[in-house]
Amino acid sequence: MHTTSRIARWASSGAVGLLLIAGPAVAAPGDDPASTTPSASSAPSETSGSEASGSAASSASSATSSPSGQNQQAQYCKNPPASSATIEEVPWQVSSYSAPERIWPFTTGTGITVAVLSTGVQADHPQLAGSVLRGRDFAAGANRADDDCLGSGTAVASVIAGKKVDGVGFYGLAPGVSILPVRVSQALSSDDESKPEPQAGAVAAGIDYAVESGAAVIVVPHAVYLASPELEAAVAQAVASGVVVVAAVGDQHSPEAPPMTPTPESLTPYPAAYPQVLGVGMVGPDGMRGAASQIGPYVDLVAPGVDVVAAAIDGQEVWVSTQIASGYVAATAALVLADPRTGIAGLPADQRANAVIARIVATTAPDGVPDPNMGYGSGIVDPYRALNEPMAGSGPVPPNAPQPYQPSESEIQAARDERNARTLLNYIGGGAVVATLGGGFAIWAIRRTRRLGAGAATTTRPASADEAPAEYVSGEALFTPKQLD
Repeated sequence: MHTTSRIARWASSGAVGLLLIAGPAVAAPGDDPASTTPSASSAPSETSGSEASGSAASSASSATSSPSGQNQQAQYCKNPPASSATIEEVPWQVSSYSAPERIWPFTTGTGITVAVLSTGVQADHPQLAGSVLRGRDFAAGANRADDDCLGSGTAVASVIAGKKVDGVGFYGLAPGVSILPVRVSQALSSDDESKPEPQAGAVAAGIDYAVESGAAVIVVPHAVYLASPELEAAVAQAVASGVVVVAAVGDQHSPEAPPMTPTPESLTPYPAAYPQVLGVGMVGPDGMRGAASQIGPYVDLVAPGVDVVAAAIDGQEVWVSTQIASGYVAATAALVLADPRTGIAGLPADQRANAVIARIVATTAPDGVPDPNMGYGSGIVDPYRALNEPMAGSGPVPPNAPQPYQPSESEIQAARDERNARTLLNYIGGGAVVATLGGGFAIWAIRRTRRLGAGAATTTRPASADEAPAEYVSGEALFTPKQLD
């Protein structure tokens, strides 16, 4: 987005615009937006599953490192939130995706920056340390957003980039990515809900900033329930720049509504409702839609969002929200872009975002077919399939990607020979069984005949006038070969 159009947009958004214009003027030295653009030196190194499970103490470069989150919280939050407990159990969504074994051997997302437009991100959280850039605050005009008063942004960032640490069962899908925090929430403390949802102008400005700062993926966990030309223009510009935009579909569906009844149009969520955006609903461990997850044509797919463990202030908490679900889709987009086998990162900018979206939607579980009831979209996001499944019409299968097994002619013939051999053995075995049973019966019949006389061997069925009465045949005669004429 050109600077002149961005300033015009800020000016049209009233108070938010004034804060945005004033923000850079009071920024501390080194807080230029360009300094938050990730570089090879600031991104965590690519690791295998075993290497990624080590300490979370790896740090970013000094240009992108952040001071203590607790100090910033004390300055920014009216009432800094209390620390949460540590959850040691492995949560269901972690077990479902098995990232270290099934995803990280291909990529951990290194080199990709994901912008999280939420409440900020706690940069010193043990599972995010070294992965969080300074970012920018578009809610209160601060010059950075690497702190968090409510925990929502930290939770979303953690399902994307949370590292494995000892004593914690939870971790994210793409621990190699860098997180660009962009604060758009108006709430300033955990007990301030007077303005819990972001304004369209703040979200639009945050999207512009994320694009300019080098983000490849933007996730908007908070829905705006008002159509905005300003926000729509920001999304269009981001997509044209090759940036994938992911957004939650919102948690305003009434649990009292009849099954699969669409959410009222007055609650249409933006930017999820824009066609260029991946709209994300939530499901639980049973694969069923969360009761509050909104239903409408804006639901493109679903992801874990019910009873999901994610990071909170210092520890972890159990979350139920489409906000968390949107993080899993954003992480999948980052993985697809980071994996060179997909070839998407090298596409022209105007094709890149659509290619990522097409791959993610087509590889959802169970079959990637849109849900006619608009509650599940095309299905549940599947990062493994998104990375490895060959796409129809996408040209050659990427190198090293799993390919359908095609046996050789010799293998086919060997299989046929083995099948025929087994068939013969089955016949032989079956004949042996019949012969054994028949022989046993014959012995029994002979002994019984000798003991009881001819009457034991004659039939009890009365002979008809046309039939000759049955006559006694000895056992020896039964098994004596007949002479052929």
